[in-house]
Amino acid sequence: MKFSEKLQKLRKENNYSQEQLADMLDVSRQSVSKWESGQTYPEMDKLLCMCKIFKCTLDDLTNDEITDFNISKKQKNNFTNIIDELLDIINRSLNMFKKMNKKNILHLIFEMFILVILLCLFKIPFTRLYDLISNIFSNFPIILSNILSSIFNLIITVLYFILCIIIFVYIYKVRYLDKYDNIEEIQNLNTNSRQNEKNIDNKIKYKNNNEFKIFKILGNIVMIFIKFFAFFISIPFLFSSIFLFAALIISIILIFKKVIFIGIIIGIISSILLNILILELIFNFIFNKVINAKRTFLILIISLSGIGIASGITVLDITNIDYIDSVNSNIKPYTLTREFNMEDNLIINNHYDNIEYLEDNNMQDNIIISVEYYKDYSKYNIEKNDNFIYIGNNYTKSLFGKDFFNMMIDDLSNKKIYNYNKLLYSKITIRTSKENIIKMQDNLNKYYEEIQNREDEYNNEISEYENVINNQEEKIYNLEDENNKLEEKVKEYENKIQEYKDKINSLINIE
Repeated sequence: MKFSEKLQKLRKENNYSQEQLADMLDVSRQSVSKWESGQTYPEMDKLLCMCKIFKCTLDDLTNDEITDFNISKKQKNNFTNIIDELLDIINRSLNMFKKMNKKNILHLIFEMFILVILLCLFKIPFTRLYDLISNIFSNFPIILSNILSSIFNLIITVLYFILCIIIFVYIYKVRYLDKYDNIEEIQNLNTNSRQNEKNIDNKIKYKNNNEFKIFKILGNIVMIFIKFFAFFISIPFLFSSIFLFAALIISIILIFKKVIFIGIIIGIISSILLNILILELIFNFIFNKVINAKRTFLILIISLSGIGIASGITVLDITNIDYIDSVNSNIKPYTLTREFNMEDNLIINNHYDNIEYLEDNNMQDNIIISVEYYKDYSKYNIEKNDNFIYIGNNYTKSLFGKDFFNMMIDDLSNKKIYNYNKLLYSKITIRTSKENIIKMQDNLNKYYEEIQNREDEYNNEISEYENVINNQEEKIYNLEDENNKLEEKVKEYENKIQEYKDKINSLINIE
């Protein structure tokens, strides 16, 4: 292993930034950067100082044949290194601000303000993309559309803020930190090795005891909150994975019932892979695990390709299904029939829109009422009370039952879909003479007029009572006002009486 690789590994393992190590060695940060990149090689006194800092031998540090310092790939993927990089930027920024004059600071603030405005404008394409995808989601059912829109909005928002932070930090680092370090002239102190070692001991002690403890604590707290947020983001994907596994099992069971939708099965499997991948990425982030980039990219491509292929196959499967706007002919309706004698004041409730009147002039003295419906899903009754015939639906059964699903599975196996809502429909027919039909309709109109008149009468009475209440309330208010005035008069007279008593008492005292 080369010296440059060992130096970089040891520095990161000891949580030193390049500037912190340079400060301990009394060199510039650029020197440390050149050592780690292999451009230059440090002097012997610096090597000895490094051995003291990293607690290793000179042979371990300089002998390329020694491979004890195996660079762990985990460190390259360890998200805690983000905190170290952030602390390094904060450290360099504090040192930079200490050495900058007011004019340069104002110039920096102005440029960063302009950059923030440009980043705000950068949100416009993200907003356009969200609007475009939301229009596509609007074609889905309302609940699914809201869920997908919320998830996509969260993804777009997080992606936008991450990109903005990366762009801002990168421009700030390149435009100011790196530039300032490059133009800064740092003179290396030429001291003997003892004095140098003494300075190093003091700086190591200072770092371990004081330097950036607050920032490290804050950084760890921020990282904990980010991981908690990532955990809560994983919950919907966890439940969706459970739902997708259940859907996959149902799809496999349906295959044995000759209901085969290859596209849906491929889509479910691809969605499961995508959900597992997202969960794996989230939990790798939470527990600082290694991310295999090639495997992750491969699974992502396979899952997205599978979803695309499944969508195409599903569309083809759906186009091969026949939609019939009626009830399956194998399901026979039930007919309920009642016969009543015709009366002059007879009324039939017709709040149903599906009542059909059939004229039969041979039926002058009676009427026949029939209700055709599907007995397994509804139940009707016809009753007469005095002069009123009531046609009512006692209950309506939900379509989502075992029998209904079995029926729908049988239909799907035959590549057919019926209008199952019509199982809840009914057809009402009233057979009698034309004269009786006209008479019943007149009776119904008179009944409604009577109800309307009574309603108007009650409303008028209500208005009168409201007016009386308002008048009484006004009188009560006036009486209260008069009572207050009388109380004021009484107080005034009491004050006068007391005044006269005081005068009398004063006269008696004078005597």
